[in-house]
Parts: sequence; structure tokens; C-alpha cells
Amino acid sequence: MHPVERRRSEEGWVHDLASASGRQRHAIVEAAALDPRDGLALSELVGLQLKDGNFPAARQTVELALAAGANHADTLALTAKYVSTFLGRPDEALSLMQRAFALNPHAPSWYALGEVYVCYYSRRFEAAIEAAPRATAGRSQTFCSVLSLAQLGRDAEMAAARSELYALDPELQIANDFATLAIAPAAKELLHEGMLKAGLLSNAVVLPL
Repeated sequence: MHPVERRRSEEGWVHDLASASGRQRHAIVEAAALDPRDGLALSELVGLQLKDGNFPAARQTVELALAAGANHADTLALTAKYVSTFLGRPDEALSLMQRAFALNPHAPSWYALGEVYVCYYSRRFEAAIEAAPRATAGRSQTFCSVLSLAQLGRDAEMAAARSELYALDPELQIANDFATLAIAPAAKELLHEGMLKAGLLSNAVVLPL
């Protein structure tokens, strides 16, 4: 069983993840159709559009989500990562993330995961490392911590974090997941650079630049 599937099963998620994903997709599409001004639904829709390779629609939906959720913390926190990576506007994404925390000072841990992404892709590696312990524990935040530590040359800490990553994901599927993301050229280059420094590039990981 894949590490993510095992963790979700242990946490009480359904075993049929394909069926659950299908229901989630239907719920997101329906929510966005019922209220096109729902920024949170639009933010979720972006993820589906990117998975489907519908990049023009995703770009439009990101902008719609930002307009609809300008004063909605959850929408800003969820959308900031797309602004940073997909649209290639890391400084704007950082401002969006900061506004999300200002609007919701008691934000849940998933905000911090978005902060980790945004800080890494804006080259604020120290900030990404500081945000990681506040994020929901898992492969994504550990992976970004490894890259950030590698970028700063903190090799001993990076090696420890990399060991933790392999414990969570022995086949390092997370590296392939990140490598296949639809992100802007500058973000892709920064991802490649971090993975190279961290020793996470392999024949299984292809990063067209």
C-alpha cells in the first residue's frame, strides 16, 4: 500500500480512494457551478483543472478566486500556492499568504503548508523551514524542508530530514509528484535546483526545464 493510502486508512479514510476522489471532484465542480463567486470552491476547482491539463481555464479560475475571495482567509491561503507556482508570481503569493494569516490569526495547520510552498518558491528558505513544524505533518512539508535546507547548505539537517522523508515515502513518489506539477519555468528551475542539491534527482524524476 502506498504510504499516503496507508496513512489515510489509519486515519479512518475510506479504502476506495478512487471512488472518494470521484465524489470529491463532483462536489467541487457542483459547488463552483452553483456559486461562481465562491472563492473557496474556485480555488479547489483550479486543482482539478491543472490535473486535467486545462491550463487556460486554470489561469482564469485563479484570477476569479482571488477576486471573489479577496477578504476570505481560506481562499487566499489555498490560492496563494497556485499564484506562486503556476502563475509564477511568488512575491504576490507571499503577500496573499500574509493577508490570509492577518485575516485568520488562529489559522489551522494547513495554512502553514501553503506558507512552506510560498516561502520556498519565493526563495525565503529560512522562512519555509520555520513554517514547516507548524504545517500538517506529512510528505509535502518534509520534502520542502529537505529542499530548503539543501538550498541553505545545512547538510547535516538536510540529511536527517531526507531520512525522515524516505521513512514516510520509501519510493520517493513525492519527488515525481512535484516534478510533474504544472508550474512556471522559474518555479520549475528552483525545484530542480533544490532537488539536485538534496540528492533527490534520479532517472525516475524528469524535470523538463
